[in-house]
Amino acid sequence: MLLLILLFPLLTPPVASNHTTLHKGKPVYALSVETTRRTRVRSAPRMDAPVLGAVLEGTRFPLFARFAKTECPRGGHFIRIGRRMYGCSSYFTPSLGFPGGDKTPKLAPGQLVHQQFMKVLVPNTPAFATRASLASGKPERIMQPNAWLAFRRNFRNIGGRLYMLNEAGLMVPYDALDKRPPSSFAGKKLNETPAYVPGIVISYNGATRWRHPGTEPIGRLPWRYWLRLRPGAIVTRGSHRYFRTLSGEWVAESDIRRFLFSGAPTYLSAPAEPWVEVNLTEQTLVAYEGSTPRFITLMSSARKGFKTPTGAFRIFYKRGTQTLGHRKGRRWSHLFEDVPWVQFFKGTLAIHTAYWHDLFGNPYSMGCIELSPRDAAFLFQWTSPGLPRGFLSISQSDESPGTLLRIVRYPNQPVPYRARSRYLKKR
Repeated sequence: MLLLILLFPLLTPPVASNHTTLHKGKPVYALSVETTRRTRVRSAPRMDAPVLGAVLEGTRFPLFARFAKTECPRGGHFIRIGRRMYGCSSYFTPSLGFPGGDKTPKLAPGQLVHQQFMKVLVPNTPAFATRASLASGKPERIMQPNAWLAFRRNFRNIGGRLYMLNEAGLMVPYDALDKRPPSSFAGKKLNETPAYVPGIVISYNGATRWRHPGTEPIGRLPWRYWLRLRPGAIVTRGSHRYFRTLSGEWVAESDIRRFLFSGAPTYLSAPAEPWVEVNLTEQTLVAYEGSTPRFITLMSSARKGFKTPTGAFRIFYKRGTQTLGHRKGRRWSHLFEDVPWVQFFKGTLAIHTAYWHDLFGNPYSMGCIELSPRDAAFLFQWTSPGLPRGFLSISQSDESPGTLLRIVRYPNQPVPYRARSRYLKKR
């Protein structure tokens, strides 16, 4: 321990001299500077510079420079903590820890999601901020049966009735809630473009197998069974279409989803650039590197009454967790607390997990692209911009443009550019 203390000045420069101190005007030897609360980091040392992201309390950064002539609204000055990354010194303190932070969201081994979530079952379920508001009958929120709450695992017994505390600390009647596990479904990784057409059974009752379409069935394939279909082997009987598998059997189009591949967009900035395509007709998602598919899975786009737009987008903002919902005053028409792995591509529309259903392969969302927890976690790590450890959110930048997302109704459909032209370079 004594040797390590003596080495501190050799391992890192003091937060003084040309870097200057951050602590009460006195020179301090430290390995990093640590955030004292959640704060924003910007792309330049000024308040009107674009926000790169939000950093969680306890995240540690190296200190590269101090800008003494700058000012922050709550005192202090700007410091440089990374490449084109700046924060206000009043939110940092010297630390003996090495630079680093926690992954967001943080999963325990074997967990699909970082929280336990509870579904509201009873219409007009109230959520109270304090015991006084409970006694006076003035709830902070009024929620409907399509609301899902993050469970803090704490309870209050008040007047003989049990109340759960959600992540926001609100008290909700426990007898109005139900605990349900998230989907364990996961897509498949690919090493190359397969010679067959990948498919999967999406009918909950399974897919009927025929030796020949329209004849006596010979059995059933279970829900979520992965198929290998022969390219071009399609037969129409009346209003129904059938596809032939590599084993020679036939399955109905209504029971399955096919993964149909597209060519690489001409406006990728590099031949092997990662990009993602969503097929609204098949309700599938394919992640590519250039022209090679690397990952296939089911997704859920907008159900009837809502719309998922077609077009070419860039993921412009990513957030480790985000509460999604809509309210008027205290009344929430829908609410999904602490949704993990959220990637925004157009306004409030995003790719994110849906821990509240297991209907992937069918339209179900209000416009977003919904994935299972495993798939959403994988895609969140695979796309750009990457979310550094200790960050809650990150925005795309000139140095790290967001991954291209193309939403189509059929393979190779021409769709309009709906992202900033600076991030949709044409070759």
